[in-house]
Amino acid sequence: MEAADVEHILLNKLNWNSWKDNMKFLLMERGCWSFIEGMEPPLDETTATRHDKSEYKQQQDTALVTIYYGIDEQYKPLISSTTSKSKVWIILKEQFEPVSKASVIQILDELFSIKFNPDTKSIAVFIARIRKMVERLKNVGHPLNMYCAFKAIRRLSLEFSRYSANFVPLV
Repeated sequence: MEAADVEHILLNKLNWNSWKDNMKFLLMERGCWSFIEGMEPPLDETTATRHDKSEYKQQQDTALVTIYYGIDEQYKPLISSTTSKSKVWIILKEQFEPVSKASVIQILDELFSIKFNPDTKSIAVFIARIRKMVERLKNVGHPLNMYCAFKAIRRLSLEFSRYSANFVPLV
């Protein structure tokens, strides 16, 4: 998927998880992701040249504009009065990734519906999908326990049964 294609995917109430990943990589490509993370060191005003200041401001603006144009019209008022790049991301995250029992249950349901696809013959894809769900659970304050991991491993096809048979969940 080209970066130009990502720009045409607008955030809506149904696509937060895929949108945030796509937007993160688009912002990384544009050199702006560090502003969202709050990891970009502040510009030293005393030693920075006019060109450095202009370039720094341009990067900040690019981060904000990229996010703004990447969301559906109905959600733009949520962030239109905010100029802080990291705050914009937090506002969107709070809106689309609420932490509730229902959201935890939904993520757990998605996790337990993941099945190994023997047609792909790649366990790496299966594991990556599980890791993504585990990360989402950690993000909402619900770390995966050993029983959940055991259940996920049991979803593997029979050819991997020797691995799940050796896995004993801790009490």
